[in-house]
Amino acid sequence: MLRGYSEGEYVWNAVLSSLVTFLSVRLGNALLSMFVRFGDWVMLGMMLLAGIRLDVNSFHCLLRSCGGAMDLVRGGEVHAHVVRFGFEMDVDVVNALITMYIKCADIVSARMLFDKMPNRDRISWNAMISGYFDNMELNNSLIQMYLSVGHWKEAETVFSRMECRDIVAWTTMISGYVDNLLPDKALKTYKTMEIEGTMPD
Repeated sequence: MLRGYSEGEYVWNAVLSSLVTFLSVRLGNALLSMFVRFGDWVMLGMMLLAGIRLDVNSFHCLLRSCGGAMDLVRGGEVHAHVVRFGFEMDVDVVNALITMYIKCADIVSARMLFDKMPNRDRISWNAMISGYFDNMELNNSLIQMYLSVGHWKEAETVFSRMECRDIVAWTTMISGYVDNLLPDKALKTYKTMEIEGTMPD
């Protein structure tokens, strides 16, 4: 069984190696799309080994895969290739990067890319808006969960790291402090909310 598997693997690797000679960016992208869909990144290595210059379609494929798998480490590696091949100012590629970072819950990196863009299109704005909305909902849920089990310090950590806080986040913290018998913190948070210009309903 193992021998059959190793022989099959050897044949498969030999076939892949022979493809390097005939690879073009178009064929490479088609194979890349098929391979990364199943979590296999061997094709990227082969394209780079063959000296093929990755293009917009290559990066769309790779970044979509990273975002779908929430693989931030792999996404960072692809980002390095984006810079290496000179696509860091390409709107379509940067939009794909922003979307990948948002799907990996790294709103800070997404915002940094967004802020550096010399030109932003509708996709750029929509990606950031939906990213903030999704991130805010996630953070609000985390805050509520921590407070409901008495872990108010953990809730404070999540709250303090939020780049944007909506009325739900503020009122969740205030009521959570009250429920956890911390009226002074509840009052201080309410006053801070007013100072920052968020008014309760």
